[in-house]
Amino acid sequence: MVKKCSYNHGNGETCKHPAEEKALNEAELCLFHQTIRQGDAQKRFWWRLKRLDIKGDGDWRGFNFPITKELENVVCKTSLRLQNSSLYGVKIKQGVFEGNVDMTGCEISSLELQTCKFKGSVDLSGLEFSFFKAASIEVEESFIAKEVKFDGEFFISGALKQSANFNRCHFSSKATFIQTKTVSLSVSSAFSFTVAGPSLVITQKPGPEADTWTKIKYQYRNYRSFLKSRIRHYIRIFVGFVKKHLRKIRAIILRAFNRYRVRFPHRREHVVLYVLFNSRAMLEEISFADPKGVTFNGVRLSEASFRNTDLRGVNFIGNDWRQKKVRRNGACSGPFRSPISVQSDQ
Repeated sequence: MVKKCSYNHGNGETCKHPAEEKALNEAELCLFHQTIRQGDAQKRFWWRLKRLDIKGDGDWRGFNFPITKELENVVCKTSLRLQNSSLYGVKIKQGVFEGNVDMTGCEISSLELQTCKFKGSVDLSGLEFSFFKAASIEVEESFIAKEVKFDGEFFISGALKQSANFNRCHFSSKATFIQTKTVSLSVSSAFSFTVAGPSLVITQKPGPEADTWTKIKYQYRNYRSFLKSRIRHYIRIFVGFVKKHLRKIRAIILRAFNRYRVRFPHRREHVVLYVLFNSRAMLEEISFADPKGVTFNGVRLSEASFRNTDLRGVNFIGNDWRQKKVRRNGACSGPFRSPISVQSDQ
């Protein structure tokens, strides 16, 4: 008879996986709940975890994950229940999660997500992070991060397509909410260029026996060559002067354009602009330990609620506050979400 794992989920329910008979000091626990793994146990851990995903078993509660540097091209086809799991530092690049991800109650120090897509909801409620970075993420359903404590740097960009909830979060350090763009380029033509250097014609100086006409032609060629070189020299100086000032003018125009471009619709081909909050954003009762280090840049805040959140000192740059009903900028306030007037971002 196969002995079952003795791990208790806290509600009287025990783990359904078989215990590891060859394990040291933790013989009554399964491979997933062991804190000390011997030999090739880590490889077997990831292999069995993949088998669970293939079988559609996303009950990963209380699992002790090995310390990993980075996971790339992760594809998870089932919904995950990670309550009370120990994840340590997690770094995932280009991951796809087709189900819901529930991480409430996890022990995790840092989380870094890059270009990850979540087709379900994500729940991080009640966690504590020493570092959090979610760059260019897409979440199809709700994103819940209630009562999360961010002790270190916080960064998020991408598209939260349904409701986002950051109520009662605490940010101890720098926090950045920013828009992002994806650009797809196609090369339809080739570039060719040629470089040609100056040609030099050397003529021999006529001797004393040469006639006068030959000496005159020689002097004429020399003066003509000298004049051409001087003209080319001054033309190069003039062109360099013009290019230098044109670059300065172009830089000034670009700075002015980039300062206000986010206020207008984005219509360029092959470019997708993600304004982070595509729907309602709950940013209520948030505390910022360093408001000057908090930035909202290019984010859609027309459906954001900042009730009981002190925004003094927070940086707002090029955000979208537009209220379609009243045709002006505004922020939602009150139980009926009536818009109030908002001045332009500084």
